[in-house]
Amino acid sequence: ADYDSNNLEKVDDCLKSHPLAQNYGFMRSEETLYEILPKGIDKGTVLLKMAEILGIDRKKTVAVGDYDNDIGMLKAAGAGVAVANASENAKSAAKYITVSNEEHAIAKIISDIEKGKIIFE
Repeated sequence: ADYDSNNLEKVDDCLKSHPLAQNYGFMRSEETLYEILPKGIDKGTVLLKMAEILGIDRKKTVAVGDYDNDIGMLKAAGAGVAVANASENAKSAAKYITVSNEEHAIAKIISDIEKGKIIFE
């Protein structure tokens, strides 16, 4: 069957109207994917916890994302970078925009860090 965005919207409405919905966060992670997580947990909270466990200053972290489920991570990182083909929401949350994920984005980000074009907060 072909993908129908209305179906995902119906699922979203149904889940958000459930009596336990206040305990969870709901987010599309791609056009056809939908995430359900405990309230207050996202990639940003995980990035912060990993930095804490590893003893790394959050300001010295880099996050690279392309979709709305990456927004928390992009905001939490010392340098949040969205790829050029990211969603508009992800781009808005990022401090930097780089080349698309099909153009060796990670190599470009590393090069930009080395050249001082990406500055950590």
